[in-house]
Amino acid sequence: MVDETFLPTRPVGTRFGRWIGAALLLHFAYVVGVINLLRQAPGEVLWLCHVSLFLAGLGLVMQSVRLVAIACTAIALPHALWLVDSLSGLLLGWFPLGATAYLLTADTWTRIATAHHFYLAPLLVVIMWRHGSFSRAALPGASALFLLLSVTSRLAVSPALNVNYAFFAVPAADHPFVAWVNSLGAIPYVLVINAFATGALFAPVALLLSRGSYRTRRERDGRTFSLPAFEAHP
Repeated sequence: MVDETFLPTRPVGTRFGRWIGAALLLHFAYVVGVINLLRQAPGEVLWLCHVSLFLAGLGLVMQSVRLVAIACTAIALPHALWLVDSLSGLLLGWFPLGATAYLLTADTWTRIATAHHFYLAPLLVVIMWRHGSFSRAALPGASALFLLLSVTSRLAVSPALNVNYAFFAVPAADHPFVAWVNSLGAIPYVLVINAFATGALFAPVALLLSRGSYRTRRERDGRTFSLPAFEAHP
């Protein structure tokens, strides 16, 4: 992966980064409120998408490339799949993944809470791409975050909620591979879904954004005659 470089005078998310981060944290607070007061299912706050919303908001407020990059890597492809499933279901009546059918019966409060699935991934991808910097910690950070959340969900949350798919893959058990994964014991199952998440969902995003940030930085450097000193971030 391309080494990260960071231009200290360039804020993450441009000059509005902290305001964007504050808005994300407010949305996360609303999500927590809906989950606890309306749905009365506090375990749902452990969903990777919700935690990434908090992480992205915190990263923008703190101006941390590392936190924003981890959040972006963790949710870019999962949110893309969520969008495909939800838009197909809402427009065509067919949910190919079966993960967002709840939107058909969800109340307005829940739909507002889940709205970050529509905007968070594109927002973070644009922010990271324009910033021209990407943390080497993004891929291991996203993998460690999902491992922590999936294990915690398996131990502390009801199987009926299946938070982070910690108990079974969604939902087409008639597919031979999915059926095989669902038949595994607890530890092998968690290891398999984490390996899949890292290899198929997180790694492509980390690779794409690291290359994109490198290209953006090279283009910016080519247009600049004098730059402040660079600082390397681990």
